[in-house]
Amino acid sequence: MNAGYLKSFALGLVALASVLSVQKALATDVSGTLSSDTVWEASKSPYVVTGTVLVSSGVKLTLEAGVEVKFDSGKSLQVFGELVAKGTSGSSITFTSVQENKAAGDWGQIVFYDSSVDASYDGNGDYASGSILEYCTVEYGGGILLNLGNPFINQGTIRYHSGRGIKTDNYNSSNNSAMLKITNNTISNNAGGVHLYGLGTVLITGNTISNNSVSGSGAGIKIDGGAGVTISGNTIENNVAESEGGGIGGGGGYQVLNNVIKGNQAREGGGIKGGGTITGNVISGNTATESKGGGFYDNSSGTFSNNYVLSNTGGGIYSQNGQSSITGNIIAGNTGGALHYTSGQSDSRSVSSNTIFNNTGSPVVYLKSDNDNGSLEVKNNTIVGNSGSPTVSLGKSSSASAPVFSYNNIYGNSGTYELATTIALGTDLDAENNYWGTSDASAIATKVYDWNEDDSLGFVDYTPHETAITVSNPISPPTGVSGQTGPTTMQLSWTANGESDIAGYKVYYDTDGSGYPYANSVSTGSTGTSYTLTGLSTGTAYYVAVAAVDSDGNESWVSAEVSGTTASTPTDLALTAQPSNSSAGSPIVS
Repeated sequence: MNAGYLKSFALGLVALASVLSVQKALATDVSGTLSSDTVWEASKSPYVVTGTVLVSSGVKLTLEAGVEVKFDSGKSLQVFGELVAKGTSGSSITFTSVQENKAAGDWGQIVFYDSSVDASYDGNGDYASGSILEYCTVEYGGGILLNLGNPFINQGTIRYHSGRGIKTDNYNSSNNSAMLKITNNTISNNAGGVHLYGLGTVLITGNTISNNSVSGSGAGIKIDGGAGVTISGNTIENNVAESEGGGIGGGGGYQVLNNVIKGNQAREGGGIKGGGTITGNVISGNTATESKGGGFYDNSSGTFSNNYVLSNTGGGIYSQNGQSSITGNIIAGNTGGALHYTSGQSDSRSVSSNTIFNNTGSPVVYLKSDNDNGSLEVKNNTIVGNSGSPTVSLGKSSSASAPVFSYNNIYGNSGTYELATTIALGTDLDAENNYWGTSDASAIATKVYDWNEDDSLGFVDYTPHETAITVSNPISPPTGVSGQTGPTTMQLSWTANGESDIAGYKVYYDTDGSGYPYANSVSTGSTGTSYTLTGLSTGTAYYVAVAAVDSDGNESWVSAEVSGTTASTPTDLALTAQPSNSSAGSPIVS
């Protein structure tokens, strides 16, 4: 090795040491107790927490936009006073590990204690003052702990924590008037997303909560004590709980409104396990590994209404004690059954006005009365296009009243039997006033499994029966949809709906993958059973489904999907040289 090389190498080391020294000099070390109002300025960033920082009661710590805070191993930020960390969309604040190779659990937590200044809100519900984490990235620690503190957490990124991304501990009767808002955050890749425990009003709104996993329950959101909790407008996806509630788990009495809950997994209740007011959600593609409620496992009283329960594995809905009424839902495309419902309550429960379509299971729907004083009514449902036999199984415990199955449209399912009773001889099943796809009583008899097939069972009383589809029930989805693509078109046809009040059809289509929701729709403008989509892009895969519309403007769930790829348009190749038998610029002819 020559002397010049050694000299250059030595100079390089000196330069590197100089850079590291400058970087160290530019960092601001912080630790200990803050006893007066303090500002961490962007010009002095990064701040390195070499020892736990405690913000005393009555003291405000303000972080300017753009500040980075790096924590040594095990160190935390403890807030007994007020923390104001307001970044912006273009200049966020970061709380992270000091380590070069960062990992979950590198540092402690940001903790808000009871004496900390809670966020307050104006008459419009907008933040006015108090503790806030806004446009903050909090990563590679133990998460954010709200130990009776209630900051406003908004527009943040909370990720890669060894514990829950956000955990509340508000179990204190003196704290039942508190307001906690967690809004518009991305909460991902933690050992659990959000854990809510306590009293007061809690709003979880507009967040994306994804890819969190726990060995227990509630991987996306876990709720212990749900009164006052509203979970609305969130996307809760791809979370995994080894126990219960992949998306949302635990407790009852809360509101779950208008969320997208998809791709989650748990042993029971892949999407949700719990109860309360659960309305307007899309619950799709979730999995229950023990086949108890891939979409929803009901274990608390309430209502489950107007949800889309789609393409879940391990069943759509599972209710062991029948504590919720199941009303007005679309239950479609689930495997392992659409609905398993045992009514164990001492009052009335209903399964009504649902569309149950294109599910598989044997049975597709299981219904049982299991309380001496309660009753179960199954009415005004549309049950069509399912696979498995029987389509519906009805039973009861020895001393309970038999369920009542009435005014349903049940037809066009592929199983041998549309309905089977499991009730012992001596108690007949009321299955009157249903439409079975035919007005022929002898044909209906072949669709029912009762004493005539097994003399240990009671009879099914299906007379009187409807002779036409009950149009006040949900409209059945169209069937027999097929399509043929051209370069920029797709020709569609389908079987006419049997309802007497159909006014037209609507075609839904998309290019970004199979399944609901669809980005585009068009009304056919008639009761005809064909339509051509035009103006499509060449060489593109399209996913298409058809819905029926009645004279009141009510719309069915969509048909089974068809797909096709539009043809690529051939490209004319022009000659740039002149062969002996052609002219330059003319197209090649084969």
